[in-house]
Amino acid sequence: MTGLLSLVLVACMGRAVEAPDPLEEALADVEDRFRDRAELPRLDEGLELGWSLLADWPEDPRVLGALSWGYAARGYGHPGPTSEADYRLAYELARRCLDRNAGWTSRQQAAGLRVTREAVDRLVVDDLPCLEPGLRALVRWIELRGPAAWVDLRDAHLLASRALELSVDGSGWVPPWALAMVLALDPVADSTALDEAAGLFREAEQRQPELATPTVDRLFRVARASADTATLKRAANAVRNRFSPVPVDHPWALENRRGLHRLDTLTP
Repeated sequence: MTGLLSLVLVACMGRAVEAPDPLEEALADVEDRFRDRAELPRLDEGLELGWSLLADWPEDPRVLGALSWGYAARGYGHPGPTSEADYRLAYELARRCLDRNAGWTSRQQAAGLRVTREAVDRLVVDDLPCLEPGLRALVRWIELRGPAAWVDLRDAHLLASRALELSVDGSGWVPPWALAMVLALDPVADSTALDEAAGLFREAEQRQPELATPTVDRLFRVARASADTATLKRAANAVRNRFSPVPVDHPWALENRRGLHRLDTLTP
């Protein structure tokens, strides 16, 4: 049965031996290419392989989640004319990935496919591999589009809040980072909201200390709103000293290189 895990019973010391899962093996090839995502051709190879897997395993959440993750990474780490489309596709793939959850799907359908509190409350821990790349993409899509996308902040807030509720074990940097971004991107954010965002950014930093993204976004979205130029320059230099240089084999090479490059525009 293609795409499904099969158990093959063999007479081997009286125990059942689990046959290799062909999809897991194929996804390992995708992950291998994604590890080299700082190189665009390797990232694109992984995405191409992911689409070929989706043809054989349609609507499999593992494939949809991997594709969403890859497009979110490409939109951020390789910015250009395709970034908006990359983010949009990554979010769409994540939504399809979440559709395996019948409770989420039924409540969405009842609400005309809108994101509602009733729908997000049905999401569970097992949905995080779908939800997290979708949040990465949705938040960056809102950030890129500016005022035209502010209407999507409500959906992002609901999804990010639920993701943070589900990450009770303190793992995963995306939930606190995503909620921090939503709070900071709100055009009517006051000092209280920005203080909350700063705390969430710092939580994301603690969850993934080797990743520059939460720190860089905290400088752009919180510190820049109140700090003077000299203070911002000192903060930017501290980040550069902490994360530079970025080895080619660093697990966050793509994101950290992009973050350090963004610091060049932090101050006038």
